Amino acid sequence: MRFAEINFAAVDADSQHQTLSRRYPDQVTVFDATRSFDEFSQMIQQLPPEPVILVDFPAQATAFLLEAAAHFNLVQFFERIDMRPTLLIFAADDPTARESAASTIEFFEDAADYLLIENPARFKSSEFELVAINSWLQERSTPTIHVPAVTAATMNAWQNLERNLGRYIPLDEARTSSELHDLSRMELDYFRNRFLVQFEDWADWILPDANLIKNKVSRATKRKVSRIDPLTNPLLRPRA
Repeated sequence: MRFAEINFAAVDADSQHQTLSRRYPDQVTVFDATRSFDEFSQMIQQLPPEPVILVDFPAQATAFLLEAAAHFNLVQFFERIDMRPTLLIFAADDPTARESAASTIEFFEDAADYLLIENPARFKSSEFELVAINSWLQERSTPTIHVPAVTAATMNAWQNLERNLGRYIPLDEARTSSELHDLSRMELDYFRNRFLVQFEDWADWILPDANLIKNKVSRATKRKVSRIDPLTNPLLRPRA
């Protein structure tokens, strides 16, 4: 959102980890909305009138959030104020993640948009692809966001930088830090740009209007790696 120069608000409702607010303390509001229906209602009522609002909930809070959504008739409320939620579904083989996805989709059905998240470095998705949830999402042309891999060496360098500075470092700062090796900075730059490209490609699932994007991604041509066939590749023909 910052890169695209779109006005947004962000709420970190994960009181245990607070990853979002620790990395972006000046741009994220901290609010524990999962302690009770009162706190949940207070958060909803205080959401600012921005075109995009990001809310990071705890990973294990699905049951509470759906109970709160049912209690406050959230689907009808969103329709009344002309707001449409976009929900992240993690394509993980873990049974808990699949149950969370199924419960969420059963509740919201087509009253929400969805983004499917695949993160091979954190979880496998082979079994998820075989369950009915995935078929339901594919029938609705749900976009898939692929999380690019980052090597352990770069991640360790990023974490060491945080320890040395005594604070959490956001991605944009890490990828330009002179404390990291050039190769690690380039890897983080590629990681960031892959995200920017995917979110720009699927802007209609994230933004009320894709025309809100003021700054677009400059798309570099990536060199392709292909398998060489020694029988047909012209570079391997005998010299005339």
